[in-house]
Amino acid sequence: MDVSPEYVKMCEKAEEIQTAKVQYFQQHGNFFADSITPTPTWLISCDICFDLTQGPNRFIWLPRQDQLQEMIHSEYDPYFGAMLTHLMNFYNKIQSVYLTMEQLWLAFVMKEKYNKTWNGTDWK
Repeated sequence: MDVSPEYVKMCEKAEEIQTAKVQYFQQHGNFFADSITPTPTWLISCDICFDLTQGPNRFIWLPRQDQLQEMIHSEYDPYFGAMLTHLMNFYNKIQSVYLTMEQLWLAFVMKEKYNKTWNGTDWK
């Protein structure tokens, strides 16, 4: 699981992804970064009840690779191979500026679903 400051920042700025976090609250193994603490990679597992009273934007959801794949799977036919072909085409075009699979999949989801790319500070 990528918990790097870069991935936290990418997830925080991916507002479209953050709005989807509500449907994942009941799943086990979710991770969130606490945006208030000085260390942005402090993680909270959502295996227990998640307290939404602390502010909806306080916790940044860090989707796992399988959750990102699930978000885009319906965009393609039922064959996982078709999705991987599109991912590899995307990877070849960008010349891999992403260091982890979570970063690559997040960038792929943002490009395919929202036509946005990461410029190092924001999704445009």
